[in-house]
Amino acid sequence: MVSSFFRSFITASLAISCLDLRGVSAADESASCSCGYYDSSTQDLFTESIIVYFNETDGALPDDFLVDSFKHNFEKGWNSIYRQDADIANVQLQNATSSSLELYVSPSTPDHLVLGGGIQTTRRDIQYGTFRSLLRSPRQWAGGSALSMRLEYNETESMEINMQNANNPADAWVSTLIRGEFPERGLGVNYSILSNSSMINGTASPWEFTEVRIDWTEEEVRYFIGTNLTRSIKRKGGKIVPETPAPFYLRHWSTGDTYSTEGPPTERSVANVGWARLFFNSSLMTVEEHDNFDARCISTEACPIADTTLRGSSPYRVQATQKWQKPRDNRGKRWAAILLCAISVSISTFLLLHALLKRGTWRKNTAQDVTHGNAQPEAPTGSDASSNGSSQGTLSSGQETPLSSRPYPLSSNPSSSTVYDNGDVVTPLPRYHSEVELTVYQESSGASTPAPSYRSRPASAGATWSQQDGTLGTPAIKDRNSGSTTEDKMFPFPDALAKLNAIKQRETSKELVVKEAEVDSKRSSAVTVNETTPAAFESRSHTADKVTPIGLPAGNRVDYLAGLVAFATLLVTAIHFGLTFVPALLIPGAETHYASENWGRKIPAVLLLNFAWVGPFFTTSTRFLVVNYLKNGNLGNIAEKAIRRTPRLMIPVAAVALLEYFLIDVGVTKWLEYLPSISWSTWPYVVNYKNFGHYVSEVIEVAYLVPNAAPQIILNYCTGVLWTIPVQLQGSWLVLLGVVVIREIKTPWKRFGYYAFCVINHWYAQSWGSFLWMGLLLADLDVTYKYKPWLHARPVAYWLFLAVSFSFVLSGMAVDLIAQFRTTNFSVLENNLHPDTATGLPLGATPNGGYPPYYIPRLNGLFFAVGLQAMVEVSPLVQRALSCKALIVIFPHILTIYLIHGLIFWSLGAWICVHLAALGLAYWLNLLIVAISCYAVMGLSLPVLTPVIETLGGNVALHIWQCATEEPAPSRRTLYPYGKGLILDEKKVHDAASQDAEKNAASKDGRDLTP
Repeated sequence: MVSSFFRSFITASLAISCLDLRGVSAADESASCSCGYYDSSTQDLFTESIIVYFNETDGALPDDFLVDSFKHNFEKGWNSIYRQDADIANVQLQNATSSSLELYVSPSTPDHLVLGGGIQTTRRDIQYGTFRSLLRSPRQWAGGSALSMRLEYNETESMEINMQNANNPADAWVSTLIRGEFPERGLGVNYSILSNSSMINGTASPWEFTEVRIDWTEEEVRYFIGTNLTRSIKRKGGKIVPETPAPFYLRHWSTGDTYSTEGPPTERSVANVGWARLFFNSSLMTVEEHDNFDARCISTEACPIADTTLRGSSPYRVQATQKWQKPRDNRGKRWAAILLCAISVSISTFLLLHALLKRGTWRKNTAQDVTHGNAQPEAPTGSDASSNGSSQGTLSSGQETPLSSRPYPLSSNPSSSTVYDNGDVVTPLPRYHSEVELTVYQESSGASTPAPSYRSRPASAGATWSQQDGTLGTPAIKDRNSGSTTEDKMFPFPDALAKLNAIKQRETSKELVVKEAEVDSKRSSAVTVNETTPAAFESRSHTADKVTPIGLPAGNRVDYLAGLVAFATLLVTAIHFGLTFVPALLIPGAETHYASENWGRKIPAVLLLNFAWVGPFFTTSTRFLVVNYLKNGNLGNIAEKAIRRTPRLMIPVAAVALLEYFLIDVGVTKWLEYLPSISWSTWPYVVNYKNFGHYVSEVIEVAYLVPNAAPQIILNYCTGVLWTIPVQLQGSWLVLLGVVVIREIKTPWKRFGYYAFCVINHWYAQSWGSFLWMGLLLADLDVTYKYKPWLHARPVAYWLFLAVSFSFVLSGMAVDLIAQFRTTNFSVLENNLHPDTATGLPLGATPNGGYPPYYIPRLNGLFFAVGLQAMVEVSPLVQRALSCKALIVIFPHILTIYLIHGLIFWSLGAWICVHLAALGLAYWLNLLIVAISCYAVMGLSLPVLTPVIETLGGNVALHIWQCATEEPAPSRRTLYPYGKGLILDEKKVHDAASQDAEKNAASKDGRDLTP
């Protein structure tokens, strides 16, 4: 019995000794380090710890960790086309093959869900510390995935080290990221560099177990691989260091991101964790607890972090397992700021109401019925009546002239003015009209007024056109108190008016000797849309101050060309919609949601959603630039296009880009980064400008960039449509100079030989100039050689021409159609023939060969554009089809559609698509709802945005042209178009106006009013 007792005692003693040696008694270990943990290398002291060696856990995960179990409805990442799922079965501990924690990733499911595995700490109060793990990368050739050590509260409060094996082991790398950074290669180090250096002590390869470490303090975050510091982010350097308490994660995952993990694995892939040693502070520690800790402990009494015999974890409260919440601000309301805001809002509201009441329509009388009380104004008599009577759009007495005698439409009514009760006259906003618009009006109304020259616009809204002498005059309004006319109120610069009248008389005398052929050519050009293509961004809208030839019968050039560009614009928006939401419909090899997407790409998409539809934008814009000059040879047309072109294009672009800058900054495109995991498309991408200076720089770059370079602004703009702006701008100078040369070449064979020379050279140089020259050629054939009447008079030639044109269209489409069914790609073969600008060699002999980027012109696109343009010009059937009412209604809004459709797709569309997918909606139904919603919102926004864009572009360009051509340029008072009575006392203003009128009348009569 005694021997049995001693035998039992010895066995128990040995067992206890073994337990102590293995460190199972966590409470004892924690008590022995009650003064925290000290890092002598960084001199940092931490109060808490979690230390786990997974080969010492006897197959059970410690209570300090929880196994991840979740399923993401969507994933964040511009290139993440797979979603994460964490399965408990993918976390295995201490099995027969390994004495470590094993984390698995399974192949993806058909709906792009990747099952991974991971663990996280039970505690969520971790704030600052040093975090160290022994990790082994996922295996080679198993498919791309990542083993991550991460601290994460949310997207912007995170730090992580990722060991990524990639699809090819040569591309495997370790990334060190903070605050949701994009995984650039510069933010990590390749495995090959680690293998060929002494960065990992005692480890032959990063494919084996490697220690990784994150040191997180209030002022800095440091990343270590082995003993090497690979990256450091300091708050002093302007960076933002995370400061929010967060849990600690170890996770094996993959999202198919081509820039980071690649993958996902094609077979079950494993990664391993040997141990985790975490030393940190708790966010729950109060100020009193800190003081007590500092009072009883010094750093020499703390346990050294370098001691590898430490085991166990610190005790914690239940609150440590709860997600940290930001404390509420208990300082009370900031009454001073609230009071200041209330005062500011009140003052602003008062000023707006004051201006509204002063300018309200209930305080005005129209120019047709000027009254003071119930009295009617007196009509002008004598010379005033003769000079301002029937020749003006509206008589001073209020009676309208017959329609045929007006030199411009009543919708603008520039001769009318607003007269207040006190007699103050305010000139309305000016209305300017081009010679094309005036000619259109004269032809439609039967007016006999000769077409004015390009310098014949009214100098101001108060000035009127006199049919009798061709001079600019002002309507005389009789002052009810003084009896004198207030002509100077309408045009306060009589000297300038006299100069304008002299100029007008000289121009009128020149017009009397204009040949009838020139007048006819101007009238015929009036039915042509003036630079109206979405690529040229020269559309016109149905505004009151413009005459748009939209209402002409079907078959007129304006209708079918307007229909063509409107149809092409809609197809461009459809292409961008497909690239954003259904990539397989346009991109061979893209992931498909349904098998029908492949068939849709092979036939319907080749015909309708083809990038060749960009070509007609350039050919049609060329026609509108040169047609007038080809008819009359007036260099004034070239000058007007050269001056107006840049502001007409750039002002709306800069305005919409600024609007998108603001909207992107406030987060309207937030959900676009989540869209790839739903749509499986990596095409959409947009980031904000670094600062406002970058916005200004990139807008200027668009105006001066030489194609085929793509401007940087396309990365900060929703859809990359702005690459066409440099093509249009630089192409404008090419065309405007080219048409001058062409018109001087009178011999036909020399003329067309010059065309051939230019087209071939531009094609070989991969320049969009080939499209522009072909557009110029078609316009020249029509204007100079009248080929359309000739063809219609000869049926055989007509049908042969149509057949050739149609074959051009089919050949342009056939190149892409054949590529869908065969490996041979003609675009690649063609691209390889062109020269490489850096070496002079054919592109096929350089790394730059292969399929061309979207902003590089292709021969099949040239064939398609030329063939389609020729068919549209000649075939009445095609003209009637393109002249349908729906396209004509859309036409005035093509510029707006072209500029904003990407913003709507990438903000509203992305938000709807992601959230409907999270509800489990079928993807086809999801897309249907997204398409209807986006196009409906686009349609509703057009009546609001188009007038603004037209004002910014067309009207400003007209003002610039006016100031460049009129001598002198009109001057306006500071408060224009408002009267002085808006600020000053109305009686004083009226008295001052009366005195000015009396002085003017006295100066005319030779009287001296000096007291």
